[in-house]
Amino acid sequence: MSRFARRSSHLRTAVIAFAAVCAACAGAAAEPLAALDKLAGGLREIAAGAPLERYGDGLLTVPGEGVVVEVRFGSVAAARTAEFRSLGARRHMWRGEMVQVVAPPSSLMAIAALPEVTEVAPPARLIPCQTTVGYGSVVSEGVQLTSANSMQASGYQGTNCKIAIIDAGFAGLDDAEVPSSALVLSMRADGSTTASAHGTAMAETVADMAPGASLTLIAADTVSAIQFAIDYVVSNNFRVAVMGLVVVVGPFDGTHTLARAVDSAASSGVLWVQAAGNFAKRHWTGVY
Repeated sequence: MSRFARRSSHLRTAVIAFAAVCAACAGAAAEPLAALDKLAGGLREIAAGAPLERYGDGLLTVPGEGVVVEVRFGSVAAARTAEFRSLGARRHMWRGEMVQVVAPPSSLMAIAALPEVTEVAPPARLIPCQTTVGYGSVVSEGVQLTSANSMQASGYQGTNCKIAIIDAGFAGLDDAEVPSSALVLSMRADGSTTASAHGTAMAETVADMAPGASLTLIAADTVSAIQFAIDYVVSNNFRVAVMGLVVVVGPFDGTHTLARAVDSAASSGVLWVQAAGNFAKRHWTGVY
């Protein structure tokens, strides 16, 4: 072999080795970048060390645990078997390809790097359809306005009817005109049932309208929580569900996850009573 050929051989070997090192470095750099790309909203900044307080009510948090996130996978099987405990996170609920998780900010990148994870995002916030509430020892005006008093006088008082009331919370029940037999459940990530008094006011109204009905009060804080509440309502044969929560994130054509869940409940025989119209005089800026 000539001296030139030997040099060329050494040069090719060096180039190949350099390319291999570059590829390895690029792969190592690409892995965290790929995980970072899967974090949506303010989660990227939080994963990088930004304080949760910076986002105020923009993020749902559980004191002492972390932030509530929705982890979406590429398959139902991956979502069903995903393990988060070793990452310091808590699996709250699972549905289809999505798992709702309560996670410390330090674990967000590791969660995003799990196999088949396609996105880690904050859940859409739920908004009560009334900003001020009040309740006391009076009969709701709605009883007279809807002529429900005539129905009640005729014997229709909701006896043997199971009604579910879904809202952000039910604070002040001890001082409210709600039957003591009412069952109170929480689907919230923080386990609270007293985050708001809005649901208590709704429960008082329902109790006035149907004094003979059996009431179950379900606290929810995300769309996923409402979906689990709907599953509970359908599987436990409720006749009526009343909800005073809305989301202002589209799509608005009936294909939203929550709209489909409500349609499913209605097709199962549940009469769904939904608050709406509170934002009628405000302007929507966004994609239609």
